[in-house]
Amino acid sequence: MMEEQRFDLFLTGHLAVGSDRDRAVQQLAALFKRPPDQIDKLLRGRSSRIRKALNAAEVQRLQAGFDKIGILTEARPCPEGTPQQRAIAENIGDSQDTLSLCPTGSPVLRENERRQVNAVSIDTSALSLAQVGSHLQEPQKAAVKVPNTDHLHRRPRLKRIRD
Repeated sequence: MMEEQRFDLFLTGHLAVGSDRDRAVQQLAALFKRPPDQIDKLLRGRSSRIRKALNAAEVQRLQAGFDKIGILTEARPCPEGTPQQRAIAENIGDSQDTLSLCPTGSPVLRENERRQVNAVSIDTSALSLAQVGSHLQEPQKAAVKVPNTDHLHRRPRLKRIRD
């Protein structure tokens, strides 16, 4: 019989777009029964495992709760193998270089990674708009130049001789 897939649940360290940070910290502090300053550290952009070896139903239930608070989570399959292999996989999993999907509208880049774009002022005062359907320019008829054929001659037609 095949064993059920197990997952570890991680806080990504980020809030969903539009979430109130203070409200999220207070609700998470109440949930974990910890002081808000300890919980605030969990939302500083670093991934933290909060539950081990959950089944799929438990993961979905917990993620739905965190979604309501506005905290982004990630479920990762539990590492398999020897205890040493699992420890290595867990350390790799805690790396900042891992990728995860975020809800629609979440920022892709952190604030310090975003390039600042300076506004450019372009003078458009000399431009005007034409009415819909009107021509931007009056169509001009192209003058047709008649080719010079003076150098061409007509050859006289030869008669055929019949046998």
